[in-house]
Amino acid sequence: MPVLSCHLCRSPGPFRTRSHPFLQCPSCGLIFREPRPTREDLEKFYRDSWKRFDDEDAFREKSLGVAGKFLDQLSKVSKKGRFLDVGCGGGFYLLAAHQRGWESYGVDLVPPFDYSDKKIQIFEGTLEEAHFPSGFFDACLMSHTLSHLLEPRQTLREAHRILDRQGILCVVVPKGFRQSESSLVKEFHLYLFNKKTARQLISESGFEIFEEGLTEKNSLKNFIRKLFPGSAMIFWARKGA
Repeated sequence: MPVLSCHLCRSPGPFRTRSHPFLQCPSCGLIFREPRPTREDLEKFYRDSWKRFDDEDAFREKSLGVAGKFLDQLSKVSKKGRFLDVGCGGGFYLLAAHQRGWESYGVDLVPPFDYSDKKIQIFEGTLEEAHFPSGFFDACLMSHTLSHLLEPRQTLREAHRILDRQGILCVVVPKGFRQSESSLVKEFHLYLFNKKTARQLISESGFEIFEEGLTEKNSLKNFIRKLFPGSAMIFWARKGA
């Protein structure tokens, strides 16, 4: 049986039980789910989840509106080119990017919709399995994705490889236990980050964070607060050396 260690700092513990099935590392503070679900468990969960939204036009319209506002802001900090959404789900950010002249690509374990007729390419699987060329993308979004990944460090490092030298990464993550325990378990969160652990993981993956948090002083941060009210942290980063 493999020895359990922290997925961020590799500490062997002993780990504090937060609320079943979550443990917390005493060294870095990362909260993680143990045991973790299998990939098959995750695929079934997402497949079943998307069935709820197949016929909800209001959900689609609202999501596309939010995505469009985000892309308008992204264009202020990134040159327009190739856009990648990791964990693209319904593809609303991809549609918004396509409408604004970006070349749109998505990755998801179980993409619910097919946008090939709009020349939007969605890869079914993990980012590592997609094998995109190095330096291929100008911007990458991971919105409420990082805490659901089986191997978030590997995925971030792959994002670093496939981003252009001036590429921009945007990561949005929920704030730890501010949601209810039942929601966290039900939604298959594998990791619960605080500001310190999220920043550490992003930085150790090669990125240089230039904006973070949800303060009112910066218009970009203030805008993100309106999109993800109350329970999310936002990190904007550039590809480091």
